[in-house]
Amino acid sequence: HFLKNLPILNNQGYIQTNEFLETKIPGIFAAGDVIEKHVRQIVTATNDGAIAVQSVLKYINKWGVFLSFAKRVKEELVQIQPSKEEALAEFSAMIELGTELAISERVKTLWFKSNNPTVARRFLGLLKGLYKVENTLLTKKQGNFKKGYQIQLGVQEAISDIMVEHSLFGENDKVDLLIQNEETIKAYLRGAFLTTGSVNDPKTSEYHLEIYSENKDSILRIQRLMNEFGLNAKITKRRNGLICYLKDVTSIEDFLRIIGASDTVFEYEDIRIKRDFNNSINRILNCEIA
Repeated sequence: HFLKNLPILNNQGYIQTNEFLETKIPGIFAAGDVIEKHVRQIVTATNDGAIAVQSVLKYINKWGVFLSFAKRVKEELVQIQPSKEEALAEFSAMIELGTELAISERVKTLWFKSNNPTVARRFLGLLKGLYKVENTLLTKKQGNFKKGYQIQLGVQEAISDIMVEHSLFGENDKVDLLIQNEETIKAYLRGAFLTTGSVNDPKTSEYHLEIYSENKDSILRIQRLMNEFGLNAKITKRRNGLICYLKDVTSIEDFLRIIGASDTVFEYEDIRIKRDFNNSINRILNCEIA
C-alpha cells in the first residue's frame, strides 16, 4: 500500500522494473514476487535478489553514497561526549576555522559553514550545550557537484559572549587559555579536524592528512599543538590559505588516535598493513621475474 502513489506499479499492482531491477524512480529497486514477471518461483526470486544487489552497488558507487574514510572518521568523532572544558576547546576550533561574522541592519550574525551535516549538528550541539542558545538560522546553499549542499548555521543569541570568550576576530590569548592541558589540546585538534580536516583513504596511493585555514596564526597554532605530540606536522600553501599536514603513516595513525578516532584507526592500520604486504609481495615477484 505504501507504494500505491508511486508511478512504478502496473494495473495488477506489481512493481515494474527493467532487466537490472531498476524502477522508473532513480534509487528505487525491486526484486522477487513483488515485481512484474511471468514466473514466480523461489529460484527466480533468488536470481532477482542477486541482480538487484549488483544494481544497488553500482548506483551507490556512482553517486558516492558510501561514506569516504574522512567522513567515517568524523562520524566517530562526533560520538565523543566531552567535558565542559573539552567542549569549549573543541567549539573554539570550530569557531576559529569555520565561521564568518555578518552585520545587517546593525544585527550581528555569526555563520558557521560546513558541507558535512554531521559536523554542522556537532557545532549546533556544542553551541546549545555551552551557551543555551535556543534559536538558530539555517540555510542550504548549492555548492559544486562534488561537494553538494553547504549548510550554514546562523547564530544571533549570545554572540557577544561567544566573541569575547573565543577571542573572535581579536587577540589569540584567550584561545590559548582554553587549551591548557593535554585533554583540551586533543579536543581543540578534534574540532579543527572536524571543521576543515581531511585524510586520504589508506587504500589510495598516498598517505596524507591535513587541516586547512586561511589564517596564518591559526595554522601555526595547530602545527604547534600537533607537534607537542611529536607528529612532525608541516605547513604549506593551499589555494587562498595554508594547510598543516602529515605524510608519515605512523603520525597519521597517532593523530587519529589522539583526537579520539580509535575505531577508525584500527581500520586504517588493517588496510595499510594489507596494502603494504601486497606491495612487498609484488616487489619480490617483480625481482624474481627480472
